[in-house]
Amino acid sequence: MASNKTEFQGYLLVFFSTIIYGIYGIFTRLINGYFQSFTTSFIREGLTVLFSLVLILIGIIKWKKIQRSDIKWLIVMGIISTMGNFSLYNAYSLLPVGIASFLSYSLTIIGSVVFGIIFFKEKIGRLGIFAIFLSIAGILLTSLGSLGNFNVIGALFSIGFGIFISLYAVIAKKISGSYDSVQIYMLVCLITSPLSFILSLIFKENIPAFEFNSSWMWIVLFAISALVANMLYIKGFSYKINVSIAGIICTTESVVAVIAGYLIYSEVITFTTLIGCILITFAAVLPHFPTLFKIKS
Repeated sequence: MASNKTEFQGYLLVFFSTIIYGIYGIFTRLINGYFQSFTTSFIREGLTVLFSLVLILIGIIKWKKIQRSDIKWLIVMGIISTMGNFSLYNAYSLLPVGIASFLSYSLTIIGSVVFGIIFFKEKIGRLGIFAIFLSIAGILLTSLGSLGNFNVIGALFSIGFGIFISLYAVIAKKISGSYDSVQIYMLVCLITSPLSFILSLIFKENIPAFEFNSSWMWIVLFAISALVANMLYIKGFSYKINVSIAGIICTTESVVAVIAGYLIYSEVITFTTLIGCILITFAAVLPHFPTLFKIKS
């Protein structure tokens, strides 16, 4: 019973991180036009490194010596994070939001299942399989309102993003028990930030000078949110949860985005979007029914 309860706590941490990921779009809108895609990434990740260092220096986070065998995994996580940002940026540039979201989230689920089986020999029960189909159906319904012209290159970027996210989860599970989650994310940002800076130069993005204005305030809050979200996400995997089930939970990010859009920007929620959100939410909860009953008993 203790094992089931501990595992459930891990899934809760992933869910809480997903709530924060779901409001990333709000931050992006608030700074859009002032910071461009890769500029946002390298500044946000750079600020995250500074915040993490402060937590370590004042003793809130305990630094652990990095094992030589783990260095390659941290580098891979940094590269995957950068390529994920790159793929997402191009996917939404070349495809309508609906198609990009459907392909990205669907491949996140499929990739999580496949990699979970390959690397950790995870098993998926009937409830898990049913939840996967429910989640993909929900994603499709929430995306119907913005489907449009198909672009092969954009589709490949969307698929790539989904695969990168699932690979990130696999490595997070592999090393999450060895170090504090803040330390792991800080080290990932040390790789992601300079790589994003290089990409910002390649794409000739405008890099604004620092000044006291609302855009810089929002990107600072964005960095803090990113630190908390990734800390919870990586910490969740330290409970040795299934990558495949975590992938299903991550699709609730789209539900959070829909709710945030409605509350903040008064965006209209259609009937199909509402049904899609319900299916995604139910799919995220469904695999945990047996665990919840065992905990209660």
